[in-house]
Amino acid sequence: MVTATAAACVRAWSWRSAPSVAAPFGQHPTFAQYLAWAQQQGCRVTTGYGYASNKRPYGVTKIVRVDGVVVIEATQHDEYLTPTAIARLDRRLDLQSPWFSPP
Repeated sequence: MVTATAAACVRAWSWRSAPSVAAPFGQHPTFAQYLAWAQQQGCRVTTGYGYASNKRPYGVTKIVRVDGVVVIEATQHDEYLTPTAIARLDRRLDLQSPWFSPP
C-alpha cells in the first residue's frame, strides 16, 4: 500500500502544471505572454521581489503605462490569466488586448 502526504501530492500535481482547459473561452495567455504584448504596446515592465509580512519573498512586476501611470502586480509569470484578470489588466493599463475578456 502506497501512501503520500498532502504536501507530496501538491508537489506532484500543481495547478500551474494543469492545462488551461478550466476556463471555457479557449486559450488564455500566461502573465508573461500578456507582459510581452503590453511591451509591444509601449508599456515598460520590470520584475523584482517584495517581502510579505512573514518575511518571505514573492515576485512583483511593475508595469509602467505609456502615460507614466504605474501598475504593480504580484502574479507569477507562468500563471494562466482568466478572462476577468485580463479585463482587470486591460482596464488598469488602459489597453484593449486581443484575448477574450468580459466588458
